[in-house]
Amino acid sequence: ILMLSQIKMLDGVQKEIQQRLEEGKQLSEKALLQRKNNDANRAIKNAYKAFYRVPFHYNNCKVIIELAALSTPPPSQSAIDIHKNESILKSCHWIYENDNRPNTEEKRHNHELFELAMSKFEVQT
Repeated sequence: ILMLSQIKMLDGVQKEIQQRLEEGKQLSEKALLQRKNNDANRAIKNAYKAFYRVPFHYNNCKVIIELAALSTPPPSQSAIDIHKNESILKSCHWIYENDNRPNTEEKRHNHELFELAMSKFEVQT
């Protein structure tokens, strides 16, 4: 009986992981499409949601960094929001830089966007 319950628990965990991966993929694709359609506000919201579902998706991290770099920061963000967004940007930068799929030029461009995005946080604090 113990073994059977452990198998059921493992099956449930695997289903949850698959669901999270699928939701993250859908949100990331939605964010990419919204970015292409110049809907930056919705794109960044969906990209952040995707980040919380599947944080190691390098394309989603690319979208987050691009949109953060090219956006105007909201005037009234709390210190907690600023820290949270800054932490997500740093995580995304690390993920993108350490992924083997982007080429050197893409990584260089992404690094420039990251630096621009981070400079916006320095202005706010």
